Amino acid sequence: MTQMIPNLGNPEDPAHFKYLERFATDKDMLDLQATIEDTFPDIDPYVGDLSTAFSYYRYHFPKKVIPEIIFFNSALNASPLVNDGQMGIGLDLFLGADFELYGLVSYPQYISRRMTPDHMVTNSVRGWLISEFPKDNSENLLDDIIWEGKILYAMDALFPFTHDSLKIEYRGQDLDWCRAFEANIWAFMIDKELLFETNKAERLKLLNDGPFTSGFAKESPSRVGKWLGWQIIRAYMENNELGLEAMFAEKDSQKILQLSKYKPGK
Repeated sequence: MTQMIPNLGNPEDPAHFKYLERFATDKDMLDLQATIEDTFPDIDPYVGDLSTAFSYYRYHFPKKVIPEIIFFNSALNASPLVNDGQMGIGLDLFLGADFELYGLVSYPQYISRRMTPDHMVTNSVRGWLISEFPKDNSENLLDDIIWEGKILYAMDALFPFTHDSLKIEYRGQDLDWCRAFEANIWAFMIDKELLFETNKAERLKLLNDGPFTSGFAKESPSRVGKWLGWQIIRAYMENNELGLEAMFAEKDSQKILQLSKYKPGK
């Protein structure tokens, strides 16, 4: 797992131990580690929540590997880090929205506000799902949002008692906005013929993080395309007797949309 942390190099490199020693004794890293230990004095509740999520994962995907969980200090780089059969969770990226180093290393507020302990489990499991069910070569925005919707629907199955806001990393007001304007979002997508948009830059406007979604009101959350894909997949699964494996196996996005009978506002 250490080879996945920038500046530590490959474990087979003779200099790896020196890099690791320097990392482990650096004052800034020691201060960061102290904050981690203060924030997470007892990791057991989080381990329990991860175990519960992966018990659901085993039920839905009996042939899939359950990862070994490794908690670590990523030096504010990335989390989760996924390897064959392992998932590293960088606790330093869940120290609270007001942790001062996040601002110093230029994490924007719309990201740092969800870098909190209560996001750690759902964020990590979603990262594992993305690694296990990677996106195929998408041809248009419909392909993109359907894949995003599948990941979020899997989160529904793995976290049946968890609020939607944690699954998609929205604030309550963001969910409220999407629900209130669901029919308008869909009408906008249809009127602008965005579902079959092939230009990657245009597609990313509806998928990327940001203070809001380009093309919508500034009160909108970012990633509205992902939320919409989630609702389409929910409708698809409600109207078709399928398990999660079959859901992921179906690659025809147009077929999924048709069979979903998705009609917001009806």
